This record gives sequence, C-alpha cells and structure tokens, in this order.
Amino acid sequence: MDERLFTEVEINDKLARYGEAQNADSGILHHNAEGNQKIEKIGLKNEDNKLKDDKFFQSFKIDAKNLQNVTEIPDELKPVLSKLLRRSFETESTIPCEYGYFRMDGMEKCQPWLGCEEIKDKNILKEGNVLGGGIGKIAHSGLLYDKYVLAIVKNRNLPKQTNRVMVGNRNLLMLQPSPYALQVIGYCEEPPNSTILTESCEKCMDLAKLHRRNYHSYRGFSDLQRFEWATKIVGAFDYLHHGLGLPRVHCDLHTRTEAMTQFIVTKDLSVFMSDVDELPQVDKENGVFPTCKEELNGIMKKPYFIAPEQRYTLEEYKKYKSRKPVDEKSDIWKIPDITKKLIERSKMEKFLMKKLEFIHQKCKNLDPKLRPTARDVFIEYLKVLKEFQT
Repeated sequence: MDERLFTEVEINDKLARYGEAQNADSGILHHNAEGNQKIEKIGLKNEDNKLKDDKFFQSFKIDAKNLQNVTEIPDELKPVLSKLLRRSFETESTIPCEYGYFRMDGMEKCQPWLGCEEIKDKNILKEGNVLGGGIGKIAHSGLLYDKYVLAIVKNRNLPKQTNRVMVGNRNLLMLQPSPYALQVIGYCEEPPNSTILTESCEKCMDLAKLHRRNYHSYRGFSDLQRFEWATKIVGAFDYLHHGLGLPRVHCDLHTRTEAMTQFIVTKDLSVFMSDVDELPQVDKENGVFPTCKEELNGIMKKPYFIAPEQRYTLEEYKKYKSRKPVDEKSDIWKIPDITKKLIERSKMEKFLMKKLEFIHQKCKNLDPKLRPTARDVFIEYLKVLKEFQT
C-alpha cells in the first residue's frame, strides 16, 4: 500500500477516477484499474479556501492496490455506461471538467470554481428565494452572471451542526469531479461559516420525496428511467468503494427511505449523491474499520435493511456497544432493497428482479466477505440495462 499522505486534491488527467482517456466513451468510465499510475497530491486548488494543510485532506490516503484489484468494465458495456452518465446538455465529444472546474448548461468551456471573493460579490452572484434546508443548513436559489441559475447552500451556525455541515461540504468537494455527485460551482469556508454552490436545484427533489409526495407522478416515469436511476446508484457505491483510493462507507443509510433521501433528481432527470455528511474511510490493511452513528434513541426502525454485522440491540446501545465496525460490504447488503423500492409496481418489476435475482442473493450473504463488490454488482446491472435498452 502507498503510505503517503496527500494534502492537495489533484488527480492527473482524472486517471484515478475516470480511467485513461479524455474521450466521450472512456472519459467517464471511472476508476480504471491502471488509474493508480498517475495519482498526484490531493487537496484544494482554490487558495481562497485556505484548506491546503487541513487535517481533513491530509488524512485522505490512496491505496494503489484498491485501484488495481477492480474488475474492468467489459468493452461491450462501455457504450451503455457512457449513455447512462451523459447529461442532457452534454454530447459524445464533451470532456468532463477537471477538479476545481465546472460547466453548466449553455457553457462551452469549463470554468474555475468561485471562491470567497466571487461569492461575496453581488455583481457576480445574486441570492434569491429559499429552496429548502435541514437542521444545519439552508439553500437559496442563486443567479450567476445574471444568467446561470444555481443553488447557494449555507450552514445555519448551530454549534452542534456546524462541523457536520462543514464535513459534508468537504466530502462533496472530495467527490468532485464525478458523474455520481452533484456538481460543485464554488466554495467558501470561513469558520464557523461555510458556503457551497452547486448546480441549480429549483426543480430538484430527492428520490424519497419524489416517490412519496408525487407517487402518481412517480409511476408516470418510465420503467427504463427508474431502472437507470437504480443502476446509477449502484455506480455511486462503486465510485465510493473504488474510485477514491481506500473505500468509503455511506453511513447515512439507516432505512430504505432515508437512503433514497441521499440521492437527488435534477431537472434533466439525472440522479446524484447530494447528502454526503458521513463517508468514513476503510483501511483494511492497517485494521481501520469505521463505525456508523446509531439511529435516534438507539432504535433501528428497519433492522432488515441494515446489514447483520451492523445491527445492535437496545441493550447494546445503552451500554455504548452499539457501534459495530463495518466496511464497504455493509453498503452492498442494502442495494437490492433500494432497487426494489425504485422499480416497485412497474410493469417490468418482475422481469428486472428475476434478472437480478442471483446477484441480489449474493448481496444478502450473511458473511460480508462473501458478498460481491460494488463493481461486480454494477456490471450485472449494466448487462440488464443493455438488454432493457435493446
């Protein structure tokens, strides 16, 4: 394992995340097995943010073995993946932006992220109506250069939530650039305040709300669209487990509904990770296994959704023994349930679940070591998606 600690986020030619080439097909085919060869330092380019020497980024360690041991996406599935990940405003010749840059609909070239100075300049960025928010943050609509609509997300300065919001923002930065994470437009951190700009979400809705509040409308989405969302979510797990060096566990998935709130559907019907507050790192070679936070009051609402090795009793919770060490295989256990929720009551539900039955059975193995990798599951989903599309 490469023992270096990286302090700047900069992955040459996106090899660690997107593979070798900068063309339409392979430019978005992430985490190539050879990606470890040109890994550089990891951190922030924007001097405004003053995070170059931050401990958060110093702890970001790359494990070359993790990249080498990943099964390659078969050539016959690459066009399927390319089509799945391409945005409505992108063409086959569109080259993904590098870290620290963004492109919005209507832009010909990638632009550098906005820093603190630009974010504070009302001639550059205008703040609009409230879009929504949570306990620790609030989102407003924004207008960039009087032309481009985006979202402005700020923390609420609540002492118990400020750090969690800041970590979530930094996690989103860490995931850039990725076809699986909501695109960052800019970032400013001046503790205790932090502001992050993302692509427009005026018409965005997380999958849980889309499913619950507009269920009649949700059923109006085609079976293909819903399965594409499920496939891309599996791809997101693949990216977390293999595209960032050492694996990351998505800890904020306590129930099937909560899992769906972590993914947002944009106006062009693309689905992305958006709520990434808790993504601890796994370092198996050095015996480092993270623990995920318990549910409120230590009561698991949906124990069946949680991987067996992660479950706990109320008595264990009272004795402070409820936080069980986990690795990325606890995410794999949850994939079949998330997919079933997304495609339930569709005309193709039985067909799709039958096609995925074998890999789903493997996902539910009681022994986490015997569960497939996210890449193995992703490949099976792409095979079914290819058959579905033809």
